[in-house]
Amino acid sequence: MLRAQLRGQLGALPAVSVHDLGEVRCAIVTARVEGVPAADVAAALERAGVNVSTTVAGHSPLDTEDRAVHPLVRFSPHYYNTEEELDRAVSLVAAITRQGHAPR
Repeated sequence: MLRAQLRGQLGALPAVSVHDLGEVRCAIVTARVEGVPAADVAAALERAGVNVSTTVAGHSPLDTEDRAVHPLVRFSPHYYNTEEELDRAVSLVAAITRQGHAPR
Protein backbone atom coordinates (compact mmCIF):
# COMPACT_ATOMS: atom_id res chain seq x y z
CA MET A 1 0.00 0.00 0.00
CA LEU A 2 2.74 2.49 0.93
CA ARG A 3 4.70 1.91 -2.25
CA ALA A 4 1.64 2.53 -4.39
CA GLN A 5 0.81 5.69 -2.42
CA LEU A 6 4.35 7.03 -2.76
CA ARG A 7 4.66 6.14 -6.44
CA GLY A 8 1.33 7.76 -7.23
CA GLN A 9 1.97 10.94 -5.26
CA LEU A 10 5.46 11.46 -6.67
CA GLY A 11 4.28 10.71 -10.20
CA ALA A 12 1.53 13.32 -9.88
CA LEU A 13 4.01 16.11 -9.13
CA PRO A 14 4.98 18.39 -12.00
CA ALA A 15 8.66 18.00 -12.94
CA VAL A 16 8.91 14.62 -11.18
CA SER A 17 9.17 11.37 -13.10
CA VAL A 18 8.98 7.91 -11.55
CA HIS A 19 11.12 5.27 -13.22
CA ASP A 20 9.96 1.91 -11.93
CA LEU A 21 9.04 -0.73 -14.47
CA GLY A 22 7.49 -4.14 -14.23
CA GLU A 23 4.12 -5.68 -13.76
CA VAL A 24 4.79 -6.42 -10.08
CA ARG A 25 6.65 -3.63 -8.35
CA CYS A 26 8.54 -3.78 -5.09
CA ALA A 27 8.61 -1.09 -2.40
CA ILE A 28 11.61 0.66 -3.94
CA VAL A 29 10.49 3.79 -5.78
CA THR A 30 12.97 5.67 -7.96
CA ALA A 31 12.32 9.18 -9.19
CA ARG A 32 13.93 12.20 -10.81
CA VAL A 33 13.23 15.87 -10.23
CA GLU A 34 13.69 17.69 -13.51
CA GLY A 35 16.54 20.19 -13.37
CA VAL A 36 17.73 19.21 -9.88
CA PRO A 37 20.59 16.72 -9.42
CA ALA A 38 19.55 13.55 -7.60
CA ALA A 39 22.34 14.04 -5.06
CA ASP A 40 20.98 17.50 -4.21
CA VAL A 41 17.43 16.18 -3.80
CA ALA A 42 18.67 13.34 -1.59
CA ALA A 43 20.78 15.70 0.53
CA ALA A 44 17.84 18.09 1.06
CA LEU A 45 15.54 15.24 2.05
CA GLU A 46 18.14 13.80 4.42
CA ARG A 47 18.60 17.21 6.08
CA ALA A 48 14.84 17.18 6.66
CA GLY A 49 15.04 13.72 8.26
CA VAL A 50 13.84 11.68 5.27
CA ASN A 51 16.06 8.68 4.58
CA VAL A 52 16.69 8.16 0.87
CA SER A 53 19.63 7.22 -1.30
CA THR A 54 20.58 7.67 -4.92
CA THR A 55 21.13 5.14 -7.62
CA VAL A 56 23.66 5.60 -10.39
CA ALA A 57 24.36 3.88 -13.69
CA GLY A 58 26.68 1.30 -12.12
CA HIS A 59 23.88 0.01 -9.89
CA SER A 60 21.83 -1.20 -12.84
CA PRO A 61 23.87 -0.98 -16.03
CA LEU A 62 21.47 -2.94 -18.24
CA ASP A 63 18.58 -0.66 -17.37
CA THR A 64 20.77 2.39 -17.83
CA GLU A 65 21.87 1.33 -21.29
CA ASP A 66 18.27 0.86 -22.38
CA ARG A 67 16.66 3.89 -20.74
CA ALA A 68 19.51 6.22 -19.68
CA VAL A 69 17.63 7.30 -16.56
CA HIS A 70 20.29 7.63 -13.87
CA PRO A 71 21.05 9.12 -11.43
CA LEU A 72 17.78 8.83 -9.50
CA VAL A 73 16.55 9.33 -5.95
CA ARG A 74 15.71 6.00 -4.34
CA PHE A 75 12.86 5.87 -1.82
CA SER A 76 12.36 2.65 0.14
CA PRO A 77 9.27 2.76 2.35
CA HIS A 78 9.11 -0.01 4.94
CA TYR A 79 6.27 -1.61 6.86
CA TYR A 80 6.88 0.69 9.83
CA ASN A 81 6.57 3.91 7.82
CA THR A 82 3.31 5.81 8.01
CA GLU A 83 1.20 7.46 5.35
CA GLU A 84 1.93 10.78 7.05
CA GLU A 85 5.68 10.23 6.64
CA LEU A 86 5.20 9.59 2.93
CA ASP A 87 3.00 12.68 2.62
CA ARG A 88 5.78 14.71 4.26
CA ALA A 89 8.42 13.31 1.91
CA VAL A 90 6.25 14.13 -1.12
CA SER A 91 5.61 17.64 0.23
CA LEU A 92 9.35 18.19 0.52
CA VAL A 93 9.89 16.98 -3.05
CA ALA A 94 7.06 19.27 -4.20
CA ALA A 95 8.80 22.21 -2.54
CA ILE A 96 12.01 21.34 -4.39
CA THR A 97 10.14 21.31 -7.70
CA ARG A 98 8.62 24.73 -6.99
CA GLN A 99 12.02 26.20 -6.12
CA GLY A 100 13.78 24.56 -9.04
CA HIS A 101 16.61 23.55 -6.73
CA ALA A 102 17.14 21.72 -3.46
CA PRO A 103 17.36 23.99 -0.41
CA ARG A 104 20.72 24.04 1.32
